[in-house]
Amino acid sequence: MQTGDVAGALLHRATLRHIDVSEVDGALVTSVSRTLVDIGRSASAGCAVVAIDAALHRGAVDLGAIENVLCACWNWPGIRRAVRAVDRADASAESPLESISRLVIGWLGLPAPRLQAQLHDELGMFVGRADFYWPEYGVVGEADGLAKYDSRAVLLDEKRRQESLEALGLVVIRWDWSDVTRRPHLLRQRISWAFERGQRRDRSGLPRQWSVRVA
Repeated sequence: MQTGDVAGALLHRATLRHIDVSEVDGALVTSVSRTLVDIGRSASAGCAVVAIDAALHRGAVDLGAIENVLCACWNWPGIRRAVRAVDRADASAESPLESISRLVIGWLGLPAPRLQAQLHDELGMFVGRADFYWPEYGVVGEADGLAKYDSRAVLLDEKRRQESLEALGLVVIRWDWSDVTRRPHLLRQRISWAFERGQRRDRSGLPRQWSVRVA
C-alpha cells in the first residue's frame, strides 16, 4: 500500500459489546447483526440492503438482533442511514439483483410489487413463482442474474414457464443487471408499458385465468 493510500483511508473506532463478537474457526469476528449495522452505517444503501436481505433470507440473523444493535448504537455516525437500510430490507429477496431491483423500482416512483408470489391456474395447479408481481396490473417481473440459467435445460424450462404464465393472461417482463444499473429510465418505461398492456387486457374483458398466493 502506498503512503498516499494510508493517508487517504478513513479509520473509525467503535465500542464492541460482548454480544457483538462471535467466534468462527477460532477467530474473533463481529456478529452478523453488528456487521450488518456497520455496513449500513458506512456503505451505500444498495450494498447495505443486499447484505441485510441475504442474511435474513438465509436465516443467519433476525430483525430483533439487528434492531438490538441499532438501539445500542443510536447516536453513532451513520446510524440513520443504517436504520433506513434495515427498514427497506426484505427476507424474500433471493439474490442481490432482486434486492437492487426492488430499490430501483422504488427510486423510479413505480408501484411496489409483491415478492415471490406463487401463481396458479384456474384449477389451482402451481404454474410458477414470480420474483415480482403487480396484482393491480397482472404483471410479472423477473430479475435475470448471470447465474440464474446455468444450463440450456434450465433456460428451456424457464422459457416454458414464461409461456405458461402468459397463457394465463399475465404480462411478463424481464430485466438484468445492465437494465437496473445502466438503463433504469428505460426499465421504468418498459415496466410502464407492461402495466398498460395489463390494463388493456382487463378493459377488453379477457378473464384473469390465474390465482395468487404470496410466500
